[in-house]
Amino acid sequence: MEVNEKVRLIEVFFENPITDLQRTTLISFLSDRNEAIRDAAFSILDRIELSEVDFEKLEFLFKKKSKTNFEYVSKLLNKQGK
Repeated sequence: MEVNEKVRLIEVFFENPITDLQRTTLISFLSDRNEAIRDAAFSILDRIELSEVDFEKLEFLFKKKSKTNFEYVSKLLNKQGK
């Protein structure tokens, strides 16, 4: 699947992520190797209110020691006052 197709799929399928599986999948996309996919997932996560469980799932991004992952999680934490 082409990157643009995958990004579009993320934007459509996850437009309003209401299930735990959708939210978990979006969080996992934050560690994708492709920047466009990470950005698409982040833009959706940035629009919704995340739960404590969601933030616990984000912990693995800190462990990967990636500057990009750190920036995504930091923005999400700051936005939601965590």
